[in-house]
Amino acid sequence: MMLIGMGLFRAGFLTGKLSLRTYGIIALLGYGIGVPLGIVMVRETMRSGFDVLTAYKWLYLPFDPQRLCIALANAALLLILIKVGAFLWLTKRLAAVGQTALSNYIGTSILCCLFFNGYGFGFFGRLQTLATDAGGPRGLVRESHPQSHLAKILPLRSS
Repeated sequence: MMLIGMGLFRAGFLTGKLSLRTYGIIALLGYGIGVPLGIVMVRETMRSGFDVLTAYKWLYLPFDPQRLCIALANAALLLILIKVGAFLWLTKRLAAVGQTALSNYIGTSILCCLFFNGYGFGFFGRLQTLATDAGGPRGLVRESHPQSHLAKILPLRSS
C-alpha cells in the first residue's frame, strides 16, 4: 500500500492535480468494485457457517484488492470535497496538525533509535515494561516475576 501511495503521489492523484471528473470516475469505480466485493466476501463466509477454508477463500484472499478499491474511492471523494472548497475552514487547521504529526514521528524515531539500538544506549530487551511490573492481565506476569517492586503494593487478582 505504501508503494501504491507513493506512485499515486508522484502521478498527482494525492496532490489534487487531477480533474474533478477523474476523481469522480475513480470514486465510482472504487466503490462500484469494492462495496459489492465486500458484500460477497461477507455473504459467502456467513453462508458457509464461518468454515475456516471458506473464510480464508472469501475473506483473506480478496481482502487487499477490496481494500485498495475502497481506499482509492475514499481518497478520491475526499479530494473532490477539498477541491470544491467544502473544507476550507478545516484544511488550514489540519495542515498544522499534519506538520506536528510528522515532526513527532521523526523525533520519536530518532530518540528510539538512539535509546534502543546498539550504536546508542543499547537498551533494547533490557528494560521491563509497566505491564510486566504491574502484573499484566490477571496477574499472570506478576506471578512469574515475584521480585517486582510492585508485587509488594499490588494484590493478586483472582480469576
